[in-house]
Amino acid sequence: MNHENMVIGMEVGKGFTAIVCTLNSSASQYYSVVVRNENGDGENCIQRRGEAINNALLIYQEVNKGRPKNLTVYRSGQNAMSPIQIQKEANDFIEYLNDEDLKVTYITVQKRTIVKLMHVTDWSSGDLKNPPAGTVIDHQVTSPQWQDFYLIPMNQTLGTVSPTHFTIVRDQGGYEPDQIQQMAYHLTHMYYNWTGNVKVPAVSQYCQKLLDLTVNHLNKEPSTALSKTLFYL
Repeated sequence: MNHENMVIGMEVGKGFTAIVCTLNSSASQYYSVVVRNENGDGENCIQRRGEAINNALLIYQEVNKGRPKNLTVYRSGQNAMSPIQIQKEANDFIEYLNDEDLKVTYITVQKRTIVKLMHVTDWSSGDLKNPPAGTVIDHQVTSPQWQDFYLIPMNQTLGTVSPTHFTIVRDQGGYEPDQIQQMAYHLTHMYYNWTGNVKVPAVSQYCQKLLDLTVNHLNKEPSTALSKTLFYL
């Protein structure tokens, strides 16, 4: 992964937003924080999320002796289904950061889709099997309005594998489609609490765990003293 790229997971749930950011190029150190959604998904939410990201940028700078040039945001959770809504959110987020030297790539992540992908092993007999891990589909079944793709993140031998859907809402980083697809797949290997791949980039999976702890058990923002640890695993 690019050493000047910070990867951010952002998941919105009931009353809270979980944010997990990488602090190094190997995606092995993380900064985790939860902010309360006081007024839905309005201006106040963008401000609080922006403040959390700015804090993460300061810590990133301390660790790496410099700021990242790119932010790659994987957005999931409530309201992540509408690219138009997320596009406004991404624009507001970029405007709040107000840093021309910081290029933001904003991507929605959807684990549950109605799309099923099968690999035809023998056209004459019609034999089918699940596509192998790392398979990407970025045409035919994708949206004509948005740059999106489906990723098979893991091998599955039982049942029918469900792909993960990614929509690239903003790309100031100027990445090639292959680069974004490969980064998403590589990040599915980086989740500490599982020996294999997970369905989403590790930062998104961490966000899900952090949000579950906050909403279902704490019902308040965790202590910031724990922000450099994966205390929610």
